[in-house]
Amino acid sequence: MPHDYGKPVTRARATGKETTRGRAAALVLVLFAVLLLFSLLSGNAPIKDVRDAFAWRHCPDLDPKHFRCGRLRVPLDHLQATNATLRTINIAVVKYMTHPNKPPKQGTIIVNPGGPGGSGKEFAIQASKLISFLSGGEYDILGFDPRGIADSNSVKCFENPSLHAAAEMNQLSPPNALGSTTLVSKFASHQELMAKSCGKWSADLLPYISTAYTARDIDLIREALKEPLTNYWGFSYGTFLGITYANMFPDRVGRVIIDGVTDPDTFAGNYLDWSLSSLVDAQKVVDGLSRLCFEAGPSQCRLSQDGDNELSVKDRIEAYFKSLAENPLILVDAAVPQVFEATDAISVLFQATYSPKSWKTVADAFASAIYDGNATSLANLQKQKLDEKDACPFKDNSGMFGFPSVKCNDGFGDATNSLDEWEEIALETEEIGPYFGTQWAWMGLVCKYWPSKAVERFAGPWNHTTKNKVLLIGNTFDPVTPLKSAKLAESLMGGNGRLLTHNAYGHCSLGQFGACTMGYVREFFTTGSYPAAGTVCNLTKEEENPFLQQTILSAAGIKRLDQASKWNLDDLAQELEAVQAFLAHTNFR
Repeated sequence: MPHDYGKPVTRARATGKETTRGRAAALVLVLFAVLLLFSLLSGNAPIKDVRDAFAWRHCPDLDPKHFRCGRLRVPLDHLQATNATLRTINIAVVKYMTHPNKPPKQGTIIVNPGGPGGSGKEFAIQASKLISFLSGGEYDILGFDPRGIADSNSVKCFENPSLHAAAEMNQLSPPNALGSTTLVSKFASHQELMAKSCGKWSADLLPYISTAYTARDIDLIREALKEPLTNYWGFSYGTFLGITYANMFPDRVGRVIIDGVTDPDTFAGNYLDWSLSSLVDAQKVVDGLSRLCFEAGPSQCRLSQDGDNELSVKDRIEAYFKSLAENPLILVDAAVPQVFEATDAISVLFQATYSPKSWKTVADAFASAIYDGNATSLANLQKQKLDEKDACPFKDNSGMFGFPSVKCNDGFGDATNSLDEWEEIALETEEIGPYFGTQWAWMGLVCKYWPSKAVERFAGPWNHTTKNKVLLIGNTFDPVTPLKSAKLAESLMGGNGRLLTHNAYGHCSLGQFGACTMGYVREFFTTGSYPAAGTVCNLTKEEENPFLQQTILSAAGIKRLDQASKWNLDDLAQELEAVQAFLAHTNFR
């Protein structure tokens, strides 16, 4: 069944014998049409009554004092918004009101968690209090599901949600991965099937999904909020969305942070080039896990042993991978009974690189598997038992198809790469990011067969003069958005961006919290000031080693940010932990 994009917006036409009153009415209609056409040509179509463009309402199961949910009607095709018949879609939004019943003193911060394919609504629900605190407590926080994602006309790739859920549970391991027996031809056929299925069930939606169109949606959100500038904090893929918005609407850039910066040139280009640019620091993160586990010692990190050196833990994990490649395990008592293979254990470690908070749990699970011969805990980290509502859902969601719906449409040239070339680059990516590279490269093969291209894509230039400089944040040890990419983006922006280096592990600055970096974030949002060029924020000893931390958010760290803070430390720490898990899950491939 085709998607319901809302009723067409048609222009009224006067008929009948004109009286004086009729002529006056006709003149009013003509003037309205002229104003409407002017607005449409400016790229900001008034889809509904601007007095309540979002139709705000209470959100189910959320604090009615602070949260409101709504939808904003936007053109399906922004470039054809002047047509007499305008198809629309609804963008689902949620707003956290820091001070209920009062307009925010400094406006609204729009957030995006990345993916692409991540739900901005769910992220805002998870992160609203934390981001409100980090930004100084004088902004509302707004999250939205980008077009084609989650509650914003989700991409549909199967006849019903149950078939979609079954497909996500039956993915093939990538070719060339350690222990994988998947043939390239079989994997390619499977990816082609997925692409064609999306083309069958979402043919009328896919061409209108792109970062450029989502940037246009953001500007309509800004307009509907009646705010002159856009304030934004985007993570991972959200950095590509942020830099795209900044260059499509440079005169509307307010206080914008892009955090965990992906290479904008390769993201907008060939998937294989982006693959090669992404994992350059992934092995450094694994080395860091090994070193910090060693420094914590066996009492705090069970995977380490007396007599170890800094790389012993890494060597131990890699030896276990090779053991599983030769002898997969039959795990009847796991949450999901399964044959546990090397690719499964590798996936657990790869996802752990996103969030150092998880390292202690992951190290304990590897220790149980290696020392005790019990891999159940490790397997449960990789596959968790589904609730009945998830196994047999009544509502479809873009899920894993949100990523190709955006990336494949945004890029170009993927169809021209042969399978031999894809395999060559997969092996090269594996050399750059050992154990993770093949998984990262092959996951994009669906782009070779993707059935659509965006009607509008933005691929630079990235140096438009913005009203305010963009603040870029890059981690020194980020597994998938390396510091190198942040430095490149700063250079491409030609003086319109300022890079802050967060000397920490994990994906994005919230992956491993540091009061120094968050202090600059707060100053930026509250006063508009920037760190000096070349600023590097180091972690304190209390913040550095996750194996030794009692809490991921210390009272001392909070006081460094806000001496008079009345925020509950436990609540903020709990929300930070949830946000770290959300970002890791959303951006893990």
